[in-house]
Amino acid sequence: IVLRADAVAAIEYLQAGLISWRDIVNTYRPPVAFFDLDAHDWRYSAETLYIAGRSALRGAARALFSRSGR
Repeated sequence: IVLRADAVAAIEYLQAGLISWRDIVNTYRPPVAFFDLDAHDWRYSAETLYIAGRSALRGAARALFSRSGR
């Protein structure tokens, strides 16, 4: 799993109705492997979590404001 890409894609797929929250949760059930998270490289992993979180929040805010503007 590439977390940076998933953070953006998951929000867009939710908005389009292509997946549900249950689908997202099921995706992260073990066994999983993350390409961009590494317990031995905490700086890169922290950056990944920051970027993924920021992207997910931006996508969620965009979705929220686009719905309220209708």
